[in-house]
Parts: sequence; structure tokens; C-alpha cells
Amino acid sequence: MSDAVIAVDNDYIITSWNRAAEKLYGWTATEVLGKNIYRVLPTTYLNGASEQDAIKAMQSAGKWVGEVAQKRKDGTEVIVEACVSYLRNEKGNIIGMVSINRDITEQKRYAEERQRLYEQLQHLQKMESIGRLAGGIAHDFNNILAAILGNVKMATEKTTDEKVTKYLSRIKAASERASALTQKLLGFARQGKYVPAPVDLFDCVRNVVEMLEHTIDKRIEVVVEPASMPTKVIGDRTQLEQVILNIAINAVDAIMPTLEKKQHGVLRFAWRSGVREEIKDVNKHLLLDQPYFCLAISDSGIGIPKEIQKKIFEPFFTTKEIGKGTGLGLAMVYGIMQNHHGAVYVESEVGRGATFELYFPQVLESQTENGVKETYINQKLMSNKRVLIVDDEDMLRELLTEQLTEAGYAVCEASNGVEAIEVLKRLQAEQVRVDAVVLDMNMPKMDGAKAFAEIRALFPRMPILIATGYAQDEMVQKVVESGANGVLVKPYDAEALFEKLNEILKVRA
Repeated sequence: MSDAVIAVDNDYIITSWNRAAEKLYGWTATEVLGKNIYRVLPTTYLNGASEQDAIKAMQSAGKWVGEVAQKRKDGTEVIVEACVSYLRNEKGNIIGMVSINRDITEQKRYAEERQRLYEQLQHLQKMESIGRLAGGIAHDFNNILAAILGNVKMATEKTTDEKVTKYLSRIKAASERASALTQKLLGFARQGKYVPAPVDLFDCVRNVVEMLEHTIDKRIEVVVEPASMPTKVIGDRTQLEQVILNIAINAVDAIMPTLEKKQHGVLRFAWRSGVREEIKDVNKHLLLDQPYFCLAISDSGIGIPKEIQKKIFEPFFTTKEIGKGTGLGLAMVYGIMQNHHGAVYVESEVGRGATFELYFPQVLESQTENGVKETYINQKLMSNKRVLIVDDEDMLRELLTEQLTEAGYAVCEASNGVEAIEVLKRLQAEQVRVDAVVLDMNMPKMDGAKAFAEIRALFPRMPILIATGYAQDEMVQKVVESGANGVLVKPYDAEALFEKLNEILKVRA
């Protein structure tokens, strides 16, 4: 029989102990017979049950079934499903109880692990949905901001009234703050400006530490451990330093409340090779053909409660006082790490600090050899050229048309990809040359990626600038790899547009 069978009398003295019980608990029958069951098997009721619940069930139904955790002879824990019923003599009087115990330790651990993975998967799906929503909001917001900033610039250039100039300056400052906020949203949504290059993460840590050491409390010791492996990655240096800085600032904030009592805190940067299996299980975007390493940023702060740990990467979630945090710092960390084929994982206990583990794919030699193409911008503007503006936002399209016209460009417009192709075909038939196209990525009828492919098929040498306030980085990179001549990230100013146009038109000329 595989189940342990244990009998006790009315005083809980063990009267029977079978071989399966010997195997399960490590005690022989000789060692336990005649002893109190609770001294031999310290027992904890699970799933919210208690000894009182078991007694009530026995009294009403004559049986209790439930799960308990018990200690073996060697001190290790075993989880069993116990089925307890009364023992009666020939007269029907209760003379004790018998418990049939089945070992479900592995079964429970498997179920808990499966539940944990399921919850992590649900969390990832939730974060992805929130990311899409955040990206969509940022798209609309960036188009509005581009129109506001552009019109403010034009109005500023045309007015001589100092009071009006002051008002316009305030509008510009507020709009730029809003633009910074949308960039944080796009960072979370993995849709921000992304400039990949070989980056040594150790240098990034050093830069962040140099910045922090001049601003944080002198009682906080910053420790940067040496790395025993290469720490180069392919990524955007600005975004990677932002990730490290955001986590480090949160760590400092967590340490501050402990300094009054301890008078000392530690912020530590440590390195290790590889990636945990459970991280791989729930982060399917990781690169299977590349080795990974981990940057662990730990602090001696107040720690993060378990119930909050699942929420900390959600945008606008913050435990800080009103006005002291946007709730976008860790959301941006999450998005940037996903964008770099990496992962972020947090371990923390209240009162024992926190550790944020950042997993990165190590750069391969072939990637560093390819390098990153650099562009050099000639500041001189080129006029007397014709540009096609393709954007579904009427206000933004009209603004760009006015700015380019004032700079001496001839301008034609289209509100979507289908219309853009029709305009190009019509102008070609009329023998009117179009020198460049400024193409929005997110449009109705035909999006920017599809329009780019069709324009290039019809006009292989046509210079095309991609304008994006909302687009998955992968999509933008694919279009760039397919031959796009540059990327403008909304909201951009007129000078940025002129410089890009100047650059590509000089090449074409």
C-alpha cells in the first residue's frame, strides 16, 4: 500500500503505523508506537483550515479530508492529503481515529509553479495590452503636440509683442514637458526612438554612478562589483542608462527611510552570467542563440511588499506622494528591456531591501564588426525642391506645408498611403518631379510600412523620410533596413525636418 496509514487512540497516542508511513516520515513503527502523534508529526493545516474545523467535520460527518504540512524525522516538510475517520469498537463506541495520508508534495509544488507561471503570463499579457494602449495615446498626443509646437514657433517668429512672446514661451515649455511625458509612455510601450549600437553596460553603470554620487546622501555607499564576463550589448545607450538610472533612483528613495536608524545604506551593482530558467519560461522574446548576462541592482532599503511587486511595472502606478513621481519610471524600464530582447525581474522582502535583475544578450563579435552607420548633417537648407507630405492629421499636414513653403519648398499633400501613391502617379504623368516624401507610419487605408514598400516599388530612387509618433520599433527598423532615408520622431521641429531633407536631397542631387 502506497498511502501511509496511522491510527491513534482517544488520547492521540499512536497505535498503528504501517510501512508506507515509515517510508514517508522516516520513523519506524518501533520508534513511534505509544507516542503522542503531535510530538512525532508537527502538523500545520493548509488552505485556511484549522484543527477546530477538522474536529467539527468529524463530529458532524464522522470524517475530515484536507491538506496538511508535516515534518519528517529529518526535519524536512512533506505535504499530505489526509483522510481522517473514527475508529469504533464492536459496540459502536469511538476508540480512536485512523488517518490515511497521501504524499502530494511534488504535486503541490508542480501546481504552485504552474499557477505562478500562469500568473506571470497573464501579467505579461496585461502589460502588453497596457503598452498598446499607452502607445496609441502617445501617438495621438504627439501629433497634437507637433501641431502646437510648430504653430508656436511660427507665431513667435511673426510677433514683436513681448507679452505675446512670453505667453508663447510658456506654451512651448508646457508642450515640451508633455512631449517628455509621451516619450516615457513610448518607452514603456517599446515604441520610443531606438538607436542601436555596441554599448558597454559597465560604462553605462559607471556614468550613472558618477551622476548619483554628487546628488545622493553621503551615508549611502555605492558599490560597483567588477564584471567577470564581457558586458557589451547592442542597444541604445541613452535608453540603457535611463533604465539603470531609474532603478538606482528608486533604490536610493527606498534606502532613505532607513538611514535615520541605521546611518548607513548600500546600493550595489553586481554581475553574473546566464539567465534563470523561470525567466526564459515567461519571456519568449529572449534570443535563444545568444548567451545572456545579468546586471543585479540591489539596495538595503525598506523592501517591496509582495502584493505590490506585480504592479510596479504598470504605467502610472506609484507608491510615492502626489507630485513626487509619475509612475512611469519602472514602466519605462520594462518597455526598454523588452525592446532590447532583455528581461527585468524583482526580488524583495519588506525590511530586507530589493534586487532588480536585468538580463541582457551579450553582443556577438559579428555584431560589433558591422558597426553602426553614422549620418552627417549639412546645416544649409535646400529650397526649390518638391516634397510630398503624407499624414492623416490635417492640422499637422497643414502646418508642415506652411513651414516648408516659407522655407522655399514646393509642397504637395496626401492624407494616407493610397492617396500618396495616386498623387505620385499623377505628378509623374504631368512630368512634375517629386524630390522627397515625408511619410507618417500610422495611417488609415494604407499604413506607412505598406505605403513605403509600394512607393519604392514604383519609384526605386525616391528619398523617403519616416515620421513616427507611434510605431513598434521592429516595424520602424524593418522599414529603415529596407532603405528608408531617415526617421523623424514626433513631435519634431522645423529645423529637424529641414536638416533631414537637406541631407537626403544633397545625396540625391
